[in-house]
Amino acid sequence: MRKQIFIDTDMGSDCDDVAAVAILAHFHRLGKINILGVSHTSANPRTVEYLDMVCRFYGCETESLAAASAEWGIGEFREGFFDDVLKGFAFRTPSCRLNAVQLMRKQLSAAKDATVLCIGPLNNMSRFLDSQPDKISSLSGKEILSQNVKEVVVMGGIFNDKRYDFYGEVFDVEYNIKLDASASKKFIENCPTEITFVEFELGYNVKTFADTVAAEKETPIRRAYQLFRVCERESWDIVAALYCIFGENGHYRASEEGKCVVEENGKTHFYKQQGGLHRYLIETESKETIVRYVRELEHELS
Repeated sequence: MRKQIFIDTDMGSDCDDVAAVAILAHFHRLGKINILGVSHTSANPRTVEYLDMVCRFYGCETESLAAASAEWGIGEFREGFFDDVLKGFAFRTPSCRLNAVQLMRKQLSAAKDATVLCIGPLNNMSRFLDSQPDKISSLSGKEILSQNVKEVVVMGGIFNDKRYDFYGEVFDVEYNIKLDASASKKFIENCPTEITFVEFELGYNVKTFADTVAAEKETPIRRAYQLFRVCERESWDIVAALYCIFGENGHYRASEEGKCVVEENGKTHFYKQQGGLHRYLIETESKETIVRYVRELEHELS
C-alpha cells in the first residue's frame, strides 16, 4: 500500500518548501506515495495557485489544496511575489472551497495510517487538533489524529540546548516553532499520535539544488531559488520530505522515545520517556554523504 501523506506547508518567498513539495509530487506521480492534500499556513488566496502550479508541474494534479483562514493565517508576501513566481507556468485556482483545517478534516477522516508532514508553523495543526465534529466528519480533530494518523512529521525544533550561528545571527529557538509559539506548544504537547521532529540541525549545512539553479531549463524550483537570490539553499524541508517518503533509510535513525516540551517563546526541550510519543531524527552519515543523497534526487527531478 502506498504511503498516504498530507502536507502542511508555508511555501512562499523561501525556496526549500518548493523543492520539498516538488519531490513529494514527483514520487506521487511515480506511484510511490499518495498525496492526500496540501494545505498552506497563510490565508493569502493566491498561495493555492502557487501550490497548484508546483504540484501540477511535478506530476500531482489535485483539487485537495487549501489555505488557512484569515482568522489565523500567518505569512506575508511582498507585492508582486505571486506574479513573479507564477509567470510562464500553468496553474489554476482549484474549485475546493474549504480552508486548511476543513481540508484536513475531510481528507484525514477518510484516511488510514496517514502521515502528516508539517513544513511550516503549526497554526493550522493546532486548530485542526481543536476542531469539533461537523458536517465534514463526526470525529473531532483529536479523534481523527488518534484513529487515522500514524505519524506527524514536524520540521522544527532545536534540542539539547544547541545554539547556531546562522548568517551572523546566534539563536537557539527554531523559526517554525517560534512563529506561532502558542500554537506549537498546544499541538506538540496535546497531539495524541506520534510526532517525529526533523530539527534544525538536519538541514543545516546541507546545501542543495545548485545544479538545478545553474541549469538552463526553467522550473518552479529554479524560479523559487532565483527569486530568493541564492544558488543553493539549506535543506530543512527537503530532508523532512525525504524522511516521509523513505523513512530512516540508512541516513538517519530515530532517537529514543520521549517528550518534547515547548516554552512560551518557542524554545524546545526533549526529555527521554519510555512510551513517549515524541522522537527526533539523528544523522548516521556525514553531511557530505547526505548532500550527495539529496543531489541524486535533485537530478531525478530535472
